[in-house]
Amino acid sequence: MRIRFGAFLLAIAFVFNASAQSRPGSLRGVVKDKKSGDEQYQAVIKVLSGGYEIAKGLTDFDGRYNINPITPGTYTVSCEAFGYNKMTFNGVEIVGGRPIVIDFKLTSSDVVLGEVDVVADYEAPLIEKGKTSFTMGAAAIRNLASRGVSGVLSLTSGVVQDEGSGASYFRGGRSDANVTFIDGVKVRGSVQLPREAIAQTEVITGGVPANYGDVTGGVISTTTRGPSPRFFGTGEYVTSALFDPYNYNLAGLTIGGPLLFNKEKNAPLVGYLMALEFQHNGDSRPYATPVWKVKDDVLENLNNNPLLPTAAGLGTIRAAELLRFDDLETVNRRLNVARNNIRATGNINIKTSDRTNLVIGGRFIQQYGRNGSRSNALMNYQNNSVFNDRDFSTFARFTQQFGGVGEDSESLIKNAFYTIQADYTRNLRRTWDDRHRDNIFQYGHVGTFETQRTSLYGYGEDEKTGIFSYRKLLDLDTAVVFTPSSHNPILANYTSTYY
Repeated sequence: MRIRFGAFLLAIAFVFNASAQSRPGSLRGVVKDKKSGDEQYQAVIKVLSGGYEIAKGLTDFDGRYNINPITPGTYTVSCEAFGYNKMTFNGVEIVGGRPIVIDFKLTSSDVVLGEVDVVADYEAPLIEKGKTSFTMGAAAIRNLASRGVSGVLSLTSGVVQDEGSGASYFRGGRSDANVTFIDGVKVRGSVQLPREAIAQTEVITGGVPANYGDVTGGVISTTTRGPSPRFFGTGEYVTSALFDPYNYNLAGLTIGGPLLFNKEKNAPLVGYLMALEFQHNGDSRPYATPVWKVKDDVLENLNNNPLLPTAAGLGTIRAAELLRFDDLETVNRRLNVARNNIRATGNINIKTSDRTNLVIGGRFIQQYGRNGSRSNALMNYQNNSVFNDRDFSTFARFTQQFGGVGEDSESLIKNAFYTIQADYTRNLRRTWDDRHRDNIFQYGHVGTFETQRTSLYGYGEDEKTGIFSYRKLLDLDTAVVFTPSSHNPILANYTSTYY
């Protein structure tokens, strides 16, 4: 018995630890008669997506209902009771980690007219007491001026962003104290996602829940969209090539829908979602001031002859020290700083039974291109370093519910569930010279030196034999031949000046 009880506690501890970062939403409220105010027993509340039922609940003797868990997203919520008109709210946004409260006030159905459906768009309350978080749904994120998390943070009170570095500070805290979660997975690396894949983003500025651990800053929690019960697809292409010289281009594609329905064809059993984005920036951070560079013909001459003899014939000086204003010109953007981004995310939702659900998802982000700097902009932009960053993560989440409605409505267990989640993340960061890459012996290699020698002979007595004759005294260096390296030709030209 002790062994079994210990194993049970260990299993419970594992469950709670595994689901610590997963925050489903819930829906609760009261159903009353609009005229008399009487609570309605056994009223049916349904949560719908695309016309298909996602979750359902019944009211108790006090007219209260509680539906839990619900995957964060935007749904249609309806309420039906015997002898009353059906009432429906569209656009109800379920937020992860906290309940959404919707109270229904039903009107009696007319004997002559029969039942009348009452449909309205749901409006969230403007003020929520004790709220220390800001949540933005998919529709609002699409209308932001900027993509990504930075657009949401810019509208969050208590958050300050550094325009130069892009760092975010929550209520005066340090930027490295913030934590980001995507689908319950703690992010290490890039936090970018295809915009169409985002269901909602929650920014917690204070009162961080215990399931996030000992976070001393803020929490950014993003939930991606789940599979749609109906097939859909969206595509977009954005370019600035016609309006500015920075060559911003973005192409995106999002598709999803059901793969398998149940026997009655009224509910999907397996669904998928896939979102892809490719972004190219000719200059991702344009200067507010003109960009100066050495003219091409002048730069070519500097590369071929980097050193010049002094007028006195003693030593050399750098040819770049003799540049004049006429040798410079301005360009409309920084050179050789193009960057590319590939963002992909997807998930498969499998309803394994009436009470269990399995979600398998993944995310891949790749950023590659050139690093620019002010020190290289004038005459060394051809040698801007290359970077290649990759982030990959995948997760599997299993959820089981207990209790329910209908024939199980009298069950003692209601709205109970557990979640087990496992995830894997891998990050790769590389910065190098595109010509040398991992060959460390090519960096700084200027060439090879070959020393030519001749022997010096003199007449005298050999110390060992005592014989007087011509004997070798030493080797004299007569010449040093320098062969420039093909790996760093410009650097080799400095040495070639002396040889």
